Amino acid sequence: MDIEQLPNRDLADRDLDSDNPPHRRWLWLTLVAGVAIVATVLGVLLAYSNSSASAWQREAQQKSADLAAMTSERNARVAELRTMKAELATTTVKYNDAAARIRALADEKAQVGDQAAALAEATALSQTVTTELDTCVEQLQQLQGYLINFDSYNADAVVTVLQEVNAGCNGAQEDNAALAKMIASL
Repeated sequence: MDIEQLPNRDLADRDLDSDNPPHRRWLWLTLVAGVAIVATVLGVLLAYSNSSASAWQREAQQKSADLAAMTSERNARVAELRTMKAELATTTVKYNDAAARIRALADEKAQVGDQAAALAEATALSQTVTTELDTCVEQLQQLQGYLINFDSYNADAVVTVLQEVNAGCNGAQEDNAALAKMIASL
């Protein structure tokens, strides 16, 4: 038998796998390996996506909790601000009332000061009137003595004294009338 006529194992195996040529086997293995790689990549991506989604969800929950805390704090500060505004309004009313009372007291004090000045002026004028009236009475008493003994004195001198006494008493009466008018206006 010739070597060429001996059955070749390789040829026999080839004949057995004639419906699956070698390039198809490699294609099939490549396809299975590609699907496995894609499945692995998709699994990794899914795991990463789930992990990332969980992280975002935790962060969102934290931000939501922070927002709720800040909202609560803001609401507390708004309430505190309202309370302060109410207290400020009350204080402002009290301040305005106190300022009005101070102005009223200052006005009363000024009026009392004006009245005290008027009374001091009236007192000074009354002292002047008293002195003038005392002088008038003294001069009238002297004049009475001159008039009783009119013949003993020079008539022109008695008339001059009479005019002086009359002028002094008229001045005292005018000052007395001014004092009475001043007292009436108080």
